Amino acid sequence: LYERAIAISEKSRGPEHPDLATHLGNRAGLLKAQGRVEEAASLYKRAIAVGEKALGPEHPNLASILNNFGLLLSSQGRIREAASLHERAIAIIEKSGGRDHPNLASILKNLARLFQDEVHVLPIKRGLTRQPQGRLQEAVPLYERAIAVVEKSFGPEHPDLAATLNDLAAAHTFQRKVQEAMPLYERSIAISEKCFGPENSDLASTLNNFAALLCAQARYVSCGTADSP
Repeated sequence: LYERAIAISEKSRGPEHPDLATHLGNRAGLLKAQGRVEEAASLYKRAIAVGEKALGPEHPNLASILNNFGLLLSSQGRIREAASLHERAIAIIEKSGGRDHPNLASILKNLARLFQDEVHVLPIKRGLTRQPQGRLQEAVPLYERAIAVVEKSFGPEHPDLAATLNDLAAAHTFQRKVQEAMPLYERSIAISEKCFGPENSDLASTLNNFAALLCAQARYVSCGTADSP
């Protein structure tokens, strides 16, 4: 169906019509889901080129395509390229819709996760098992901003908050900031239970992370490295 939409759009409106960028982006998303990443990447590039020529390089319609292409590149470990696309998408939305636009939340979270994935886990002394490296410090304010955007747009118990709170808590955990992480896990669990029920799969992941933090807390305290309450 996407291929048919592309063919019709090209035939009736030409190969540079702005609607074609949307059709190409949708087709690329399907190919990505099917694991056909090279074909998807080619279509994302074409969608961006069409959108830029037809609408201009800062048109809001480009933001979604840039973000989705960034997700594809991040899945291939192409961190720098993916970050550049996410950052460009953020800049476009900020310029067109302001710094509190609700569409920013998911892209901010994607960029934060990208930076968090750059963290290298190294063994360290005195019983601690993790040491954050890379761009983790940049991930934390992005998560915090994503949370603020969702809260302002949709309220403090919106279901999208549960995953972002869990991610932010994990970032604090990597930095051994126990006191910061614990209330975030607790809030994530409360929102997830309220919105999705007490047995949803996302809740299981957060509970596992929280349990790991509680187990690790004893090691941090015994080594005298936990943050002060």
